[in-house]
Formats: sequence, structure tokens, C-alpha cells
Amino acid sequence: MSLATLNDIFFAAAERNLERAMLYRKEGKWHPISSSELKSKVAATARALEKWGVRKGDRVAILSENRPEWTIADFAILLLGAVTVP
Repeated sequence: MSLATLNDIFFAAAERNLERAMLYRKEGKWHPISSSELKSKVAATARALEKWGVRKGDRVAILSENRPEWTIADFAILLLGAVTVP
């Protein structure tokens, strides 16, 4: 599989069944997020965004500090075919 898009990266990570697909730092310690947990959270976020009316081509802004939810929201937006904007 060639990795040409961010969606390709997401699906490659989800398929690999990794225990540490992502790491985030909280209270001075690193915590893992598994690929299955990442996939589940991205799918749930995409469903919520879709219920709120986000469709292909829509622009969605993420107002957040650097945190795992930012990446989860970004992947969910991209999976819907929408565009994350600054």
C-alpha cells in the first residue's frame, strides 16, 4: 500500500493493529492510543460530525490546543471528505 494521502496513513495504522499508534503526554507521562482505539474514536467522531450536517467539501475548523482529540477530529473530517481549515 502506498501512502499518498492522510487517509491512507489512517487506514494503514488502523490495519496494523498497533498497541501504540499514537502517544500523548499527560501530567508528565506518555500514554499510548492503540490503532483499534484510534479507529473507534475517529469513526465515532465522523458519525457525530455527519449527524451535525458536515458533508463532502465542507470546511471545518478545529479550535484546540495540541492534543489527541485534534488528530482524531482531523482524521474524522478528512474521512467525510470535508476540509480542515486553520
